[in-house]
Amino acid sequence: MSALEFDAETCFGSDGQLAREVHGYRPGEEQSAMAAAVWNALRRERTLAVEAGTGVGKTFAYLMPVLASGRKTLIATGTRHLQDQLFRKDLPVALKSIYGAAGSRVCLLKGRANYLCLHRYQAYVAGDFGRSPDEQVERLQAWADDTDTGDLAELDCPEDDPIVPAITSTLENCLGKKCPEYEDCFVVRARERARRADLVIANHHLFAADLVLREDSLGELLPDFEVLVFDEAHKLAEVLEVFWSSQLSTARIQQLCRDAETVAQREPDGNQALILCARMVRQAVKQVMVQLQTALEGTGPGDRVPPPEGFAEWVQPLVSALEVLRKEVEDRRQDSLDIENLAERCGRLTEELAGWPSGEEDCCEYLNLSRQGFTLHQVPIDISGIFAQARTRYAPRWVFTSATLSVGGDFDYFVRKLGLGAETDTLQLDSPFDFQAQTLLYLPPDLPDPRTPEYNEAMLEAVFPLLEQLRGRTFLLFTSLRAMEEAGQWLEGRLDCTLLKQGEAPRRKLLERFTERSDAVLLGSVGFWEGVDIRGSALSCVIIDKIPFVSHTDLLYQARMNAIREAGGDPFRQLQLPRAALMLKQGVGRLIRSVTDQGVAVIADPRLQSQWYGRHLMAGLPDMPVSTDLGQTLEFLQERVE
Repeated sequence: MSALEFDAETCFGSDGQLAREVHGYRPGEEQSAMAAAVWNALRRERTLAVEAGTGVGKTFAYLMPVLASGRKTLIATGTRHLQDQLFRKDLPVALKSIYGAAGSRVCLLKGRANYLCLHRYQAYVAGDFGRSPDEQVERLQAWADDTDTGDLAELDCPEDDPIVPAITSTLENCLGKKCPEYEDCFVVRARERARRADLVIANHHLFAADLVLREDSLGELLPDFEVLVFDEAHKLAEVLEVFWSSQLSTARIQQLCRDAETVAQREPDGNQALILCARMVRQAVKQVMVQLQTALEGTGPGDRVPPPEGFAEWVQPLVSALEVLRKEVEDRRQDSLDIENLAERCGRLTEELAGWPSGEEDCCEYLNLSRQGFTLHQVPIDISGIFAQARTRYAPRWVFTSATLSVGGDFDYFVRKLGLGAETDTLQLDSPFDFQAQTLLYLPPDLPDPRTPEYNEAMLEAVFPLLEQLRGRTFLLFTSLRAMEEAGQWLEGRLDCTLLKQGEAPRRKLLERFTERSDAVLLGSVGFWEGVDIRGSALSCVIIDKIPFVSHTDLLYQARMNAIREAGGDPFRQLQLPRAALMLKQGVGRLIRSVTDQGVAVIADPRLQSQWYGRHLMAGLPDMPVSTDLGQTLEFLQERVE
C-alpha cells in the first residue's frame, strides 16, 4: 500500500468518501473521533484501546486510517463470521473509498481447521465407509474440484458437521512438508498470499498460534506487520489463555482412534490389530468417564473441578491402552507417513496423560466434564507478563477495539489483564443510539436474595407478565446452565410460546429459528450473552437473571483472586466487579442493534439496587430510563413494541 494523507472529515463527512460509496450513510462524530485517534496512534507509534459503543461504526473507523497509512497491517477479529464479513463486505467498500479502482493487495487468512486438507479429503472419499450420504460426498467432491481457496466457508458446511474433522487437519495430524499434497496445500497457499499482501484479515486464534510459535522459536504462521488491529478485543485475553494452556481432551484421543481406524481400513488386509488397539483405547476412555461421572455426580458441563482422589489410578488403563496402540504403529511407522504421525501423537498423549497434574505453582490445573467426555487443563493464572513480553516481537503500533472494554469509562481492568502498561492511550465513545427514547431498563422489585433456593422461581414469576404480553421475541439470559434448565422446566406448559433452549441445537440453528418465529423465547447461558446481532422487532426484550459474578468455587478464579490478594490487592474490585460489569454490558447490548430498535432490558438481581456496587454496574450500562413499576413497563412494551 502507498501512504496517503488522512483527514477524518474527508473520509466521514456528509460529502466524504464513505458517503459516496455507502447508500444511506450517516456521518457520526464518534466515528470520526475514533478514526482520528487510530491515525494518531499509527503516526506516533502508540498503543490505543478504543471502546466504541454499538452503532459507532468502528470497522470503518479503523479501516480507513489503516489503509491510508500504507503500512503492512494485520486485522484480527474475534470470530470467523466477523472475519468473513469484514473481508467480503466492509473491506471492498473501504478500499474503493480510499484508492478508487486501484485497490490494494489484501488477504483473508484462517487457521488450518478452516481449509480442506487434500490428503485427508482423498482418504475420506476413497474409504467413505457409509459415514455420509452419497449426495453430501458428491457435493463435497464438486466443490473440492472447483475451489481455489479450500476455505470451508464456501461450502457452507456447519461447524459441527462430523465431516469437518475428517477432511481438515490439525497441528497434530498435519504431515507438514512430508505430505504428498504439500505443494498444492490450501493452508500453505493461504499463508503465502498473506506474506505478499499489504493487509491480512485473520482472527485472534491464528494470531495467538503465531505468537506461541515465535515464543518457542518454532517459526511463524504470520508475516511481520507494521500495524496490528484487534477487533472484538475483549475476547483476546481468553483466546491467549487457551494457547498458553495445555489441554488434553477425550476429543483428541477419539480423533486419534478415528485416524488409526481410517489408516487401518485403507490397508489391503484391513489391519485388524490396529483397529483392535483403537477399540481398546476407546473402551479405556469410557471406563475413565464412568468413574469420573460417579465421583463428580452433580457437576455441570464446564464446571472446573480438581482431579478426584483415585484419578491417577483410573487413567492407568488408558495410559496402557495408548502405549499398546503406540507400539503397534511404532512397529509399522516405516509403512507410511500417516502411521509415523500416529506414533508421534500416541507418544505425546501418553506423556501428557501420565504427567497430569504437574503441580506447577503459576498454573491452575483442573478438569471438566461434558456429555462427550472430559478435558484436563493447565492454565496460567496471569498472562499479563507473558503477553507484555511477547508483544516485543511485533511492531509498536497496536489498536484494540470493542464495544465493551471499559467499566464506567475506566480501562484499568482491560489494560492490566493484557499487561499493556500505563502508557496505553484510551478512548471511550458512547453509542449514538438514543437509549432514552428507544429502551427501558426494568428492575423487578421485592425479589429475594439471588443466593437463596427460592430465587429462580420468584424471578420467573416476576418477569412472566412480560413474556405473556410479548408472546415471544425475548431472550432469557442465565448465569448458569442449571438455572437455565430449571427455568425451562418451569416455563414449559405455562407459556404459550415456542421455547428454544441452549444445547438443544447448535447456536446458529437456534438463532435462525428464533428470528424466523415471532413467538419464540430463547433461553441461553454464557454463549448467548455476546456476539448475537438480531435487529428489528424479532428481539424486543432481554431478561438477565443475575449479576454475572464468577462463582467463588471456580478453581481458576479462586487462583486468580488468591494471586491478587497475595499481591496486596482487592480481588472483588480488581477482578469480580469489572468482569461482571463488562459481561452485564454485553448481555444488555443484545437488545438495541440499530437506530430503529426498541425494547425492554430486565436485570432481575435485587443487588443492583441494594448493594453499594450496584451503582458501579449501572454506570457501565447505556443511559436508559429505569423503572421498578411493572405496569409502566408493560405500557412501554404495548406502545413501542406491539
